[in-house]
Amino acid sequence: MTKKNKNKIRVIDSNQDLYDLFSDKPKKITEESIQVNEYISKSTSESDALPEPEAELSDKEFAELLDNSLKGKSMDKMMQEKKDRGGPKKVPLSKRLKRYPPPELKLDLHGFTGDGATLKADSFIRTAFRNQLFTLKIVVGKGIHSDFGAVLPGVVEDLLLKLKNEGIVLHFAWEKKKKAKSGAIIVYLNQFND
Repeated sequence: MTKKNKNKIRVIDSNQDLYDLFSDKPKKITEESIQVNEYISKSTSESDALPEPEAELSDKEFAELLDNSLKGKSMDKMMQEKKDRGGPKKVPLSKRLKRYPPPELKLDLHGFTGDGATLKADSFIRTAFRNQLFTLKIVVGKGIHSDFGAVLPGVVEDLLLKLKNEGIVLHFAWEKKKKAKSGAIIVYLNQFND
């Protein structure tokens, strides 16, 4: 007995051989195949039938159509027209960033040295890029507890500029718009090709 869903469409089991189901070789006529054929013949009428495909053009006819469409145009003129049309317009950064979700992963660098933070953040960003994530948050702190001021914001910002030049990072922004007031950076990875 075969399984059917609520619309009486046959459900294929994972252990069934799809080749046997869809091959053109003759099959045993079963009660189910008779029912399917009857259903198809009832549901299709002359008005539902698909139009016949147009006959294919011969090579000669195709060549004539091509010659007519290119008549009076030189290769230089066609190339100039193509240049004048230009390529696809670049999407402005502000519109691109609107497509990005809120941060999907977060990295907290509190307690790291400058070198350690650079290595950890670099590895974190590259891994997220390979895993096709879009938005990251990197917590660098404000340097309140540091004797010499905040070190990590500048180190991570330098890393992000380097990764931006490599094409991994599309854009980054300080969470509270200013570096001095923020303790975190939002990183937008370059996952879209526009």
